Order: sequence, then structure tokens, then C-alpha cells
Amino acid sequence: MTLSTVKKLFIIALGTLVTSIAARDIRFHVDGGCYDTAYNDCQDAAAGQCCTAGSPFCAYVECYACELGNDVYSFNRASCTGGATNSCREGADAHCCIGAGNGNTCAGNWEVGGGRKKARFGRMAESSESSTNRDVMNEVLKKKDEECKAPAHNATAFTTGPGGIKPVDLKDCEVILKPNRMGFKNRKGKMIEIHIPTGTYERALELFRAENWEELEKFPAYTGQKYTAADYIIQKKPQD
Repeated sequence: MTLSTVKKLFIIALGTLVTSIAARDIRFHVDGGCYDTAYNDCQDAAAGQCCTAGSPFCAYVECYACELGNDVYSFNRASCTGGATNSCREGADAHCCIGAGNGNTCAGNWEVGGGRKKARFGRMAESSESSTNRDVMNEVLKKKDEECKAPAHNATAFTTGPGGIKPVDLKDCEVILKPNRMGFKNRKGKMIEIHIPTGTYERALELFRAENWEELEKFPAYTGQKYTAADYIIQKKPQD
């Protein structure tokens, strides 16, 4: 084996390792903890990226593939703003599986914390991220800037509060994702993983609650589909 071949193999192996390190999935579970239960998740979520889910997947949340020192947060609402409902730091011998409020909606995200430094959502991704992910992130941030930069005096949205009707500052918004994968057992006890295309998450929840496994299995099989810029949702931050 030539030195050139060895170098090529090393680069390939390093690329594979970096890819595996980069992936973090915010995963929501039904009652029963974070092991061997039905789930849905946001694939390869960047640090700080908010992922929201709906009932009955608001019992527990984990960061699948997070590493030692990373922090995991849960929220009992469809937003990651304000104080977290629960939080946890990944330990050497303990994996975080935290309550998500068990309500109609919930959310979760992760932060680097005491783990290895990594690009956060909202910043240019490090070289360990693929160029595709960087392009998607930059497109999403551009979309957020365009939709959220309107000054309050030019805002077309209004809200009613203690002070009466007032314009909403559209800069006060956040970027969220909805799960793009669901895992569940069909009537034969086989674990099925489906892809949840944009705009179909609520339908998937409806079918899951009705235990209509046959219709759920008609969703596309999950084969590693990634988020595109169109999957990111710009929403106004909820008022306290």
C-alpha cells in the first residue's frame, strides 16, 4: 500500500468520524422513557436549534448522539424561548432523558455546554459541517432576517395585551423545526421508520393517536432525508 493510498484512506476515515460527531438528533418520546418507545425527532440539529413536537410525544426528550458535556433542554411549549422546563448535562455514565411536560406541545434543543466546541445555529458552521448544511443554514438565516427585520412602526401584525392593541415587533421571532422522522412498531411488532415531509407532521400525529399504523406506513420510508431551507419555520416568540 502506497503512502498516497494510506493518506486517502485516513482522510476518508476522518471524514466519516467527523460526520458521525456532527449529527445530533432532538428526539421526543411517548410515556416509557427514552428506550424502546415510539419517537419522532429532528435530524442533525445544530446547537441552539429549536425542535418542536406535539402530543403524545411530549413525555420525554433526549439528544440522540450528543456527547459528554453537551447540555440538553426541554420546554413545555412549542418554543425554546424563556426558561427551560428541564435541563441536563450529558455525563460519562449517564445519558440525559428529561421530561418535556407531557402537554399538547413541547420543544427541545441542545447546547455545546462543556463538550467540544461546535458551530451554533446562527453562526457560520465550522469546517466539520458539510457545505450543503452551511448553504441551508445561511439561506434560513437570510429568510429570518427578511421576515423579522421590520421595525415596530412599520409592522403589520398587532397583538392585544394589558396596554391595549399595539404593533408586534417582527424582530422578536425564532426559527423552529418540526420532526422529519417517526419511529413506531406496527401491528406485527416491527419497528418502522417513516419520513415526515414538510406540512404533514400534524397528519402523522393524528394517525399515530388513532393507532392507524397502516396509513402511517404509507408515508415515505426514512432513508436519511435531510432538512432543506423550506422546512425551517419562522415564528413569533410567545409572550410571557
